[in-house]
Amino acid sequence: AGLWRVGGHPGIPDLEVELRGPVGGVVTYDAKGWAAHVGVLTHHAPLSAGRSGRATGNAGLVSRREAGQGCAMKIDAGRVAVIGAGMAGLACAGALHATGAVVTVFDKGRRAGGRLATRRVEGMQFDHGAAYAAARGPVFQAVLDAMGTAGDAAPWGAAGLGRWAGTPGMSALARHMEGRGVGTLHTMRHVAHLHRSTEGWLVRHLDAASTKPGHVADQGGEVAGPFDAVLLAMPAPQAAALLHAVPHPFAAEAERAGLAPCWALMLAFPEPTAAPDLPVPHGALAWIARDS
Repeated sequence: AGLWRVGGHPGIPDLEVELRGPVGGVVTYDAKGWAAHVGVLTHHAPLSAGRSGRATGNAGLVSRREAGQGCAMKIDAGRVAVIGAGMAGLACAGALHATGAVVTVFDKGRRAGGRLATRRVEGMQFDHGAAYAAARGPVFQAVLDAMGTAGDAAPWGAAGLGRWAGTPGMSALARHMEGRGVGTLHTMRHVAHLHRSTEGWLVRHLDAASTKPGHVADQGGEVAGPFDAVLLAMPAPQAAALLHAVPHPFAAEAERAGLAPCWALMLAFPEPTAAPDLPVPHGALAWIARDS
């Protein structure tokens, strides 16, 4: 209990957070100031945090200067469901699993990775999601170094200093994180509803192959749980739909997040081209790279 100060970045005002019990979520700083964002939903109470000043709800946030990323969340729950197995979801699941929490991860894809995606077609491969990874702090740099030692990533000199690519593809980064332990992973499962019961959170999930993205339903499929906490590591529009059905105040914050569309075009040529590995982009093209 008591007041904690969250921050540590030059030029960003610190936020005073009052601890009043178990963790309820996470706040972040953006161009509009401090804000509550979709994060951990505990069985006990939601997070209440304002745009600035003090957060006086059930905010279990602690200053984690050693993380090199400003603020982080602390979870005292024993059973946690993580929705989404991209890099963020895998990182959270791995950290929770390492503390001894019983973690269950749900993802609608055929395998973990999210935007860490590699498409293989007729002997060729395309990294059509994230093109590379770069660290902004020592903790993630240590993760990339470990991936390099394991042969799952390597520095990509042509892309610039400090940029790493998965080997043989970006999906190798996700496999590395999954291999270090993330709890129980369920793929091809679309989470359609969250329900807070007297015993904890219940997660209703459907077959992703036959379910449209964003579908919310409180009937059908299977129900997992109860969980002490639910962590949403998914695009904001999908999170907002789930949170509105709870209902939960994080839904409004998720709706405020803006996403810019991006098209990925995968091209193959019958013969090798003379173009450089990274041609200079122009016009509507933001990135061009030779994958193989």
